[in-house]
Amino acid sequence: MNLSEDIAFWRTLDAFTYHDIIELQRLKLQISSPDLKLLIERDISRARTRMVNRLLNKNDENSRKTKVVEVETLVDDEDEYIDKYKKSIKHVQEALPHITNDLVVDAVIRCSGREEAAIEGLLGGEMPARPAMKKKTVKVTKKIIESSRELHTTLDLHDVSQSRNQLLTKAIDREQTVLNELIEESSRLSKVIDENRILVKSNVNIDQDSSQGNNKIYIRGEQEAIERNEFRQFTFRPERTFSNNASHIHFRVAESQLYRFIKTSSVVNEVKYIVSPNLIRNFELKRYEVAHFYGKHVKSVKPYLMYASVDVDENNIKWICENNVRAAHNRPVTFSYDPAFISEDIEKKKNKGRMIMCLVLCPGDEIKSGCCKVYDSKCVLPFYIVSYSKIVQVGAPVKEGIDEDWRNVEKNAKADKFMDDCMKFYVHTLANRDPNQSIHYADILYKEEEVVADDVGSDFEFVVDEDEDLEESEVIDVDGYESDQISVEEISDDE
Repeated sequence: MNLSEDIAFWRTLDAFTYHDIIELQRLKLQISSPDLKLLIERDISRARTRMVNRLLNKNDENSRKTKVVEVETLVDDEDEYIDKYKKSIKHVQEALPHITNDLVVDAVIRCSGREEAAIEGLLGGEMPARPAMKKKTVKVTKKIIESSRELHTTLDLHDVSQSRNQLLTKAIDREQTVLNELIEESSRLSKVIDENRILVKSNVNIDQDSSQGNNKIYIRGEQEAIERNEFRQFTFRPERTFSNNASHIHFRVAESQLYRFIKTSSVVNEVKYIVSPNLIRNFELKRYEVAHFYGKHVKSVKPYLMYASVDVDENNIKWICENNVRAAHNRPVTFSYDPAFISEDIEKKKNKGRMIMCLVLCPGDEIKSGCCKVYDSKCVLPFYIVSYSKIVQVGAPVKEGIDEDWRNVEKNAKADKFMDDCMKFYVHTLANRDPNQSIHYADILYKEEEVVADDVGSDFEFVVDEDEDLEESEVIDVDGYESDQISVEEISDDE
């Protein structure tokens, strides 16, 4: 098989459609010869590859500008051979009805009229060379591409897989190069961040550094726990004495903060100071990041000691101390220092005399009405667990109506005082009167010009003109009853 014949054969495979490939697959199932099956499988794979490449290159081919021309070409004169092998061509067409007439004629001519060889050649794809024939001139209409771009070369399945492997290898190399560049960029950015952190630290004055580091008061065992990266809790209970050490200071701070948070009278029973190195480290790093983000000094980014609105169950408290606060369904955790909100939250959650106090970073204007909602747990550091109890005042029960009793006592005292004043008046008057002369009370009580009062609210002293004659009268209304005139002797006896 020469080169031109090979090219013509491959062009027939390039012209295969999807239906042709299906027909070849059906034909393979009808053949029992293993060699023919292998040949058909090879052609099916090649035809499928050509069809895929043709479909991929279809858009590119359509974009090219073409023109139709009529060209005269020399072709083999097959008329003599067609007349000679007419019966053989007919038999082969009946055996292979799906093969086109031109292919059948070409196969019979190549096999010199042998029907079995022609059928095997059509199915297997391998046929002998065409015999020498006379040439004739034929006018053929062709499309000529005006552009000088070359056609895409058609590759077999092995070449396609090899080219795809090369493309995949190049893509992997390209991805690896991009990954290396990203790693270098991330390392560069980390160095820049470290340098900025050093600059931020350098902006902090010496006093602030000393107050945060060297002057920090540690509880016994706290610094060792931080160095060993161990979680610990320190428990403090109320004491009468004060030694100005770290434990007493922590207890006093938690106690005073509790009295700020709740309205009811309470007493602190126990304070637990939480030391979690991982949470402390994350909190301090976040503090530096916030300072760098807002362009501030670290000393100006101060946390708030706030009440955490979380469940105070024993298991939840243990988890929070070791892993920090967590919000359900990606909701923020609420912190507050407002007594009204805290009292309402305690009543709602029915906290059993226990609360968690946390250090909270609230940059910007995030605190509204004494409350702050935090999404990032790194902005929170659990600090104290305070156990407290309410104070119940015990004393003598208050008698109902005691105010009314006091009013009655005051009325009685005023009445007694008035009677005493009247008695003194009577004694004074009778001492200066004739014993045989009777006294009319109305003339004494209602003569305003002859009555002199020393002071308001004091004892009254009445002065009566001795030369004036008193006339007898009928009555003096005292306590709602009438009485006759009273003689001096009767008053004296009453005394």
